[in-house]
Amino acid sequence: MKILSKIQIALLLALVLGGCAGNAGEVTPTLVPTPMTVEKPVYTVERGEVTEIVQLNGRVTPAQQQELFFRSDGFVKEVLIKSGDTVSEGEVLARLDEPERYQAEVAAAELAYEQAKLDLEQTRLDAPILAAQAKVSVQEALVALEKAKNERLAMKYPHITDGLTLEKLRGELESAKNALDDAQSAFDDVYGRPEGDAYRQEVLQRLLNARTTHYRALANLNWAEGKATPAELELADAKVALAQANYDKSVAEEARWSEDGGASGINLAELAVTNAEARLAMASKIRTGLISGWAWNAALTLSRFSSSIPP
Repeated sequence: MKILSKIQIALLLALVLGGCAGNAGEVTPTLVPTPMTVEKPVYTVERGEVTEIVQLNGRVTPAQQQELFFRSDGFVKEVLIKSGDTVSEGEVLARLDEPERYQAEVAAAELAYEQAKLDLEQTRLDAPILAAQAKVSVQEALVALEKAKNERLAMKYPHITDGLTLEKLRGELESAKNALDDAQSAFDDVYGRPEGDAYRQEVLQRLLNARTTHYRALANLNWAEGKATPAELELADAKVALAQANYDKSVAEEARWSEDGGASGINLAELAVTNAEARLAMASKIRTGLISGWAWNAALTLSRFSSSIPP
């Protein structure tokens, strides 16, 4: 193989390129992209503090917070402090309106207070009178007890010893017994009739009257002869027991008055005055709508509040 020289190779390439150009026409040049250039920032060098501002979202809360409330319902009339103020126990923070119902409560409390003072004065005046009355009650109870005992004892003995009077009472009892038997026999004859029958009602009424007359005649004769029935004896015993209880009670009351001279009653009346006075003071504070240290659940110490006052 012959080695081609550089001149031959150049001629050969010229022929080839010439033939291609005749077939394809003009050659279109290929564009080469221009590389992008980034503009570099220009800084000015200065001396001083560097400040950086950052925007953040958040919420400010107090270090110590206390809920406040009024002892009564109503509308806030005036707020005397603002958020963040330092307050002390007992300081007035806000006031409520003064509704009419609070004024009525104060008026009622004033009336109760005045009545309590009058009761106290009356108790002091009545103490010696009641002490003397207690002694009188003892004597009255003793008389009633002796009377009940005597009446019970007398039931064992005849009350009437006159023979004619006793015979009269026995005759009245026998007559009443015969009338009762006749009335009972008459009612037995009409017993089967309807209850609404007029004649049956008339016979029944005669029977009831005859029973009442017979009972009275028997009671009068028994009383005259000293023959009490068990029921009458039981009733007399109950009267004696009641009289004894009343006497014991009066003795105990008289002893109490003798010991303290009515001091216990006066003490109770004084306590009633104190209670009424306290109620009046409370009603007055509620009317003015005060909210202070004594009105809170827990006693407040010196504190700093950053919350708003609740209505």
